[in-house]
Amino acid sequence: MRDFRIRWLDQSSEVDVRDLAPCFQERVAKYRHPFAKKQSLAAYGLLQEMLKEQEIEIDKITTFPNGKWMINDLYVSMTHTKTGVAVMLSHENDSIDMETIRKIDDPLIRHTLCENEQKFLRESHNKEKAFTICWTFKEAFIKQLFQDENMSYRSIDTTSLFEKGMYVCQRNTIITVLKEVMK
Repeated sequence: MRDFRIRWLDQSSEVDVRDLAPCFQERVAKYRHPFAKKQSLAAYGLLQEMLKEQEIEIDKITTFPNGKWMINDLYVSMTHTKTGVAVMLSHENDSIDMETIRKIDDPLIRHTLCENEQKFLRESHNKEKAFTICWTFKEAFIKQLFQDENMSYRSIDTTSLFEKGMYVCQRNTIITVLKEVMK
């Protein structure tokens, strides 16, 4: 099973924290910034909706050192950006990430992208979009690691991950879904 959903923040109805399961209320409470709290509420509201539709009761939550977590035997991957939130439930260690496409500069490119990714940017018609594709693949890959590893973004070559995932571009936002890489 792999269930993936997106909710755009301009379309979502307001979620009341009191309507969330207590375990989700605790997670939302960790956010202090009002907009981050709004994003978190939307993401956990979407997750709760997905669990209800699938008739999945929360029996056990497992959290790994890197923050990755599972509900029962399902991996949970969540992401949010200023435009929306996305949630994925899967029996495999799949992951998602989303980022709004924005202006980038050369020092950021040199600091975060390896040579293959920089070549990918040079060959692209839209440098900002290509950078965001690489960035979301990096974030999705990091979400699959179970240890809290201190790795350089530049050390991850996402061009080798493109065949294990896919991305879509909607509302000036890149949403990447990456199948489990570490099998």
